[in-house]
Amino acid sequence: MNWQVVERADVAPTRWRNGRGTTQELLAWPHADEWRARISIAEIAQDGPFSRYPAAERWFSIIDGAGVTLEVGGGTQVLTPDSEPFRFSGNAEVDCSLIVGKVFALNLITLPRAGRMVRVHDDGYLGVVPARTLVAGYAPSGGTIAVFDDYVLDLAPDTLVWRLLEQEGPVVLEGEDALLLEVRL
Repeated sequence: MNWQVVERADVAPTRWRNGRGTTQELLAWPHADEWRARISIAEIAQDGPFSRYPAAERWFSIIDGAGVTLEVGGGTQVLTPDSEPFRFSGNAEVDCSLIVGKVFALNLITLPRAGRMVRVHDDGYLGVVPARTLVAGYAPSGGTIAVFDDYVLDLAPDTLVWRLLEQEGPVVLEGEDALLLEVRL
């Protein structure tokens, strides 16, 4: 399978399950109705609770805006565009407060312990991805490059690239604010 490219501008927003925000679903794999991995961008314009996803695990990363404070399971987590992605149970009660104005956040929802999200820093990301893994890269801004098996992709701003890897292989992602997502199938 070749790399699949999804441009955020091509995805219409839909309402959250609880109706308190909107999301752009970039990928629901293998099907929109019965997914094992879901990657989306949420627009959070007001304080309030998140929708719950029982029997799932969530990864959350701010990609635009000042940030949020999340109250999750009795703890407090402050997240900004510089923060590492935050993982929590999809069944958790989450209350969100905006720091200043609306934000946009990249979300990965998977089965528990099946996925991960990594923020790429100045030195880039180089890793070996196991076989039967869905791997994706998201570029909030330009200047991001993804490489797998000598296949090089320049990612435009607000673009997701993804691919199902049938065999183990190295993956490189370079870009100062890019995010790498992996889901073991």
